[in-house]
This record gives sequence, structure tokens and C-alpha cells, in this order.
Amino acid sequence: MRQERRAMTDIEVLAVPVLESGERAELRIRACAEPGVYLEALPDVTIESSDPSVVRVEDGALVGGVVGSAEVCVIAASSEGATFERRWTVVVAEGSPDIGRPIAGHPRILYTEEERQRLRQRIGAPETVRGIDVGRIWRELRELGETYLQESGFRVTYMNAPDVIDVAYPLRQPAPLPNPAGYVDYPFWTMYSRQIENRLVTLSTLYGLTEERRYADRARAMLLELARYERWYEFPWRGAEGNLSNAHFAIGAATAYDAVYDTMTAEEREVVRSAILEKGLRPMSIDLGNRDQHNIVVAKQVAMLIGALAIADEEPAAGKYVLRTYAYLKTYLDLRVESEETEGLMYTNVAAKHIAEAASALKKATGDATLLDHPYMSEVVPDMFFYFQSAGGEATFANLSDAHAKLDLSYIMSLLAANAKHEAAMGYVERYESTKPAVLLNLLHAPELPKGVSPDVYFADRKSKVFPHIGWAALRSGWGAEDHALAFASSPSKRDHNHFDQNHFILNVAGEWLIADPGYQDYRPGPRHEFTNGTVGHNGLLVNGKGQSRRGGGRLTAWGAAPGFAFAAGEAADAYEGALRGWRRTIVHASDAYYIVLDDIRLHDPEDAAELLFHSTSAFVQDGLRLAAGDRLRGTDFVVRGERAAVEGRFYAEGPIETTLTAYPGAEEYGPYLAVRPRPNRDGRVRLATLLVPSVRGETRGRAFEVRWEEAGAIVSAGEERIRIDGEGTPERLR
Repeated sequence: MRQERRAMTDIEVLAVPVLESGERAELRIRACAEPGVYLEALPDVTIESSDPSVVRVEDGALVGGVVGSAEVCVIAASSEGATFERRWTVVVAEGSPDIGRPIAGHPRILYTEEERQRLRQRIGAPETVRGIDVGRIWRELRELGETYLQESGFRVTYMNAPDVIDVAYPLRQPAPLPNPAGYVDYPFWTMYSRQIENRLVTLSTLYGLTEERRYADRARAMLLELARYERWYEFPWRGAEGNLSNAHFAIGAATAYDAVYDTMTAEEREVVRSAILEKGLRPMSIDLGNRDQHNIVVAKQVAMLIGALAIADEEPAAGKYVLRTYAYLKTYLDLRVESEETEGLMYTNVAAKHIAEAASALKKATGDATLLDHPYMSEVVPDMFFYFQSAGGEATFANLSDAHAKLDLSYIMSLLAANAKHEAAMGYVERYESTKPAVLLNLLHAPELPKGVSPDVYFADRKSKVFPHIGWAALRSGWGAEDHALAFASSPSKRDHNHFDQNHFILNVAGEWLIADPGYQDYRPGPRHEFTNGTVGHNGLLVNGKGQSRRGGGRLTAWGAAPGFAFAAGEAADAYEGALRGWRRTIVHASDAYYIVLDDIRLHDPEDAAELLFHSTSAFVQDGLRLAAGDRLRGTDFVVRGERAAVEGRFYAEGPIETTLTAYPGAEEYGPYLAVRPRPNRDGRVRLATLLVPSVRGETRGRAFEVRWEEAGAIVSAGEERIRIDGEGTPERLR
């Protein structure tokens, strides 16, 4: 039967955003019947440059001329008479000099030849090394590799989308999927490309450590199949903008190209090398010169550096990617030491891991360790993870902003242990990450390993720490089985992974997050999004029933830490964009035993309503009975009781106070929360002191507390200890 001829409805152009003088780039132009569905027949194409002295058109290719920029226009005509047009700006830079240092031979991305041989010796006689079960890691890695060799395909699933991608070998570019309800440009390819990157890296590792060609053959086949894709980014109309799949494909392809280089023919190398350049590096070059610190931009800069390092000795045009991405990453690390921006610990880990991978590859390929040894990587990053780790010896973390409580820190911690000789990082690997493949690659080729110690030993009496630039504070008694830790955020960061939650805090006791955060926001419109992204789902303040309307409207105004005493004060009125005159929250951690939370709220009108919220996924208890949504507190005492720990709470207000356990309609699964409504005074001022006393084994410890209000602040007494908090939120112990 004759197949119906399909009409052309659009074109796709693999745009080239950046060239250097003298560089030639072929333009790939395809006719589409619908998005992602290509026609065999090529359209009648005209390519024009607004300034041929900058960019000239030569036989369907662009050639860089003098330094500058020019607009390129591609016009394609269908046989039906319709025309389709694509325009973009091409920047031409000076020709790249040599990258300034010799580049090592292959392999040089995952390991050098010397490191590869040392690893082969290690796995040849596997034993437990400093708590690392080499035999188990190697066995599980081999099992994973066998799975990848035997599989005929795999399935990619998503948390927020009902659709799946069923992948069959040989690899083919996926067809577009419809957006899930409430989403625009849902990134299906992010997880898909990560799955392919993971397979390429795993197969590359196994080939390097076994020299068995079957691993190289599968990786080589995947490389050649991936090279036949039309593009490595998901959305043709966006290119590599805001897209992670391009980075994952490029990292996976570059890693495998480097590892199985000796098994490929010259023609195969050319095909893969061209794909890395044309489908990986050139589309991502839109971010050359971009100083944005977003984790997606970081990933693309890292991918460009790793991709360029893999082909730099054979492709002269790759030099500019090495030089310019190095400059970006060096500047990024310099800025991050004092940057006000944060995207939460999960994306800090994502960015730090990517940078560590690139920094490690740069050192292996060129001997340059400046990125790897940067103080942001060796000092700031580990401090953030350790100080915001849970107490109780648990490997969970403060899930402020978009973050999950569990994080895979195997790569960054093992690299810190090997490169920076970080003893607490080594201790973390020994205790929590001793069976991960990253540990094998990062640690076991190191000539020497540091002694592993616990955070309590490493940080000694420095148990609390403030990160003033991002507005985060960790106030803790330690990391041990009966310790507790509070994370407080009053941040100026406006990143989209931040929530409307300034002056928010969470509390962990003996490993349980008892005063809690809902974690990663639900991006689908509706009550779950309002709850997980908005103030109502956090331990914050509602004014007349409404929360914060501006991201990043917080800042720390005072802080300090000393043995047995630490505090931080935040001001978050700017987050409400004029809905109140001021809201200062001061949190004091006293005697490593209890917390004072002092809220000083200044409303515009005494008729305005202030409502402070306290969330938990554990049980709210009063007089031994579990409370349910709709219950009111009798008096001002309550207990949050977990499985093995508890926190006793008590409210003190200047005037009357009403407290109700509330559930948010449509987001009841996150549990009820305490809504505390103190009555404003005649000046519209509300002051509330909350005492939180952590305890273990589910038994609270009674304490005799008293709060005496002063004109500017308050004096809190706990037995013989007295603490004055002044009008600026600064506490002092009174003798």
C-alpha cells in the first residue's frame, strides 16, 4: 500500500552560537512533519549572514571571520510553498591559542594510566581498606555492568509525570511526550540522559579496570548510536537553554570516548568526536561568558570542560572551551565563598559534584589542580554538609529550599578525603558511603588516605556555625546519638529553588526532624504547590492569612557562636513587600540544652492578624494525648513526639494567645501544624517567645522557664541561667 506523503510543518536547525576566527561549522538543518518527526526530503534552504566579514556562509557551513557578532538567518521552503525561518546571533571570538599546558594521553577523564593500573592492582586482591569493602564495591559494580550488557533496553519513569520512556537498543532519539498537567516544557530528557550517562560511565570504568572488550564494545555502540541523534537537547525552540540533557549526554560521551579510545577505529573516533563538538559543545556555547551561578549553568560549563578535555588534542576548536569554562569555574568558586545565593543543599551537592568531576579531570589531563584545591571546595562545601547534617549519627540533612533529606555525598566526600585529606570526610565515607563506586575511583588510587574521624572530633567545640552571606545558621549540641541540631534560614537568595520561607527553622533531635520542612516543592499548580512552596507549609509567619510574596527577602542581622551558646537573628519583613513593618526572629541555643525563639512582629494596624506556624510530621501531644486537626491547645504547652525522641514546647506572649492544630486543605498528607495567634498590642506589635527543649528516648525534661518582657526585648530565665535578648536580637548571659 502506498504510504501517504507527509507535509513539512517546521524545520530544526542545530544552531551554532559561538565560533572563533577561522573555525568552520557545518549547519544541520532538518525538515519536520511534526516536532521530533523528520522528513527524509531536504527542504530548499537559503542561509544568510548579516555581516559576512564576521560570519560568512560557505557551502552550507558557517565560517568565523573577524571578531564581532552577526545574525544568521536560515530560510527553508517546502514543496507546498510554505516557508520556515530561524534566526540567531553568532558571536565570533579570537582564535584559541594553545590551552597553555600539555595534555596527557588517553585515558585522562576518569583516571590516568597510572591510576588505572593502581586500581587494577587493588581490585585484583580485594580487601577491606580503611572501612571500605573493596570486594563488595567491585562485585556490585560488575553485577551492574552485567545488567547493562544483558539488557535489551530500559524504562525511564518520573515522579510528576504519568508518561514513561521505553528505551530499546540500538538507541534512537526519543519521540516528544505531552506535558503533564500543569507543566510547560517538562524535562523528560533530564532523567533519560542521566540513565545513558550512568551506563556510559559504568561501562567505561569496567573496561578500564578489566580490559574486557565486551564492556568497550557496548559503550562504543552506544556512543555511535548517540552520535546519530539529531540533537542532544530536548526542546528545539530553546536549544541548550535551561536544559540538562545536553550536559549529561556530553559528559557521558566524553568519558566513554576517552576510556574506550584504543578500541575505536579512526572513522569511529571522528564520528563521536564530531558529535561531542557539534551536538554537545557548540549548542552549550550559549553559556560561554555567562556568570550565572545556577546549577544548570554550572552543569553545562562542566560538561563543556570535560567534553573539550576529551578531544582537545585532536580538535583545535576545543581549546576555547577549556580556557573559557576554566575561567567561569574559577570565578564561580571565588564568588561562592561570599555569595548570597543558595539553592539548598541538594543543588549545592549537584553543583559541587559536577565541579569536582571537572576539576578532577582537569588535574588528570593537564596537572592543573587549582580548581580542585580551591577553598570553596575544600572548606566551605564540607562545612555546609556537616553543619546541616542531622544529629543522632544519621546521614540526613536540612531540606531547606528544594531538597530531599537524603543525599548521595559519596563523590564529594570521597574526593575531599583523597584530595584535601579531610578527616571528617573520610569518616563520613567509612560510615555511610563505603560501598559506592565513586569511593573506588576517588579514594583507592590515592597514595595515602587520611584518618577518618567523626564531626564531633573534627570540629571539637565548634559545634555551631553561621553562614552569614546566604543567611543560614546551624545551632547544634553535636552529632552524637543524643544530640540535637537546629537549621535557621533568613536568606537574601532569590533563586527559583528557594521557597517563600524566610525566618524559617527546622529542628532535629537524635536523628529525627521533629520541627519539619515539607522538602522539595511540588511544581504542579494547586494546594500541594501552595503548601510546599509557600509560607503556609513552613515554620514562618502569616499576616492576615497571607504569607511571603517575595523570594529572598530575609537577612541575618546578628549572630554568634561560642562553646555551649550560639544564636542567630533574622529580619524578613522585605519578604512580605509592605504587608508589615518588621519581623525579627532571634533563635538562641543555650547550654547545649534548649532553644529560645523570640519573634518580634510589627504590624501596620492592631486589627491585623499575625499567625506563627510550627510544622511536624510526628505527633503533636498534650497531656499524653495525641492531638488531631481542629484541636486547640489547653494552655501553652505541647510536645512533639517522634519514634525515639521528642521536643517539649511552650509559648509565652505579652497578651492573649490562641493555638489550633490545622490541616491545609488539599495537602493534608503533610500533616497538621500548630497555628499560633497572639493578639497584637495597641501599637500593632506582637511578641512571642517559644521555648523548645529537645529530649531523647521520647521523655521530655521539665524545666522551670520564665519570660520577663522589657520595652525593647526580653529576659528569659531557665533555672539559674538568665539570658537577655535586646532590641536588635542580640542575646547576652546575665550573671
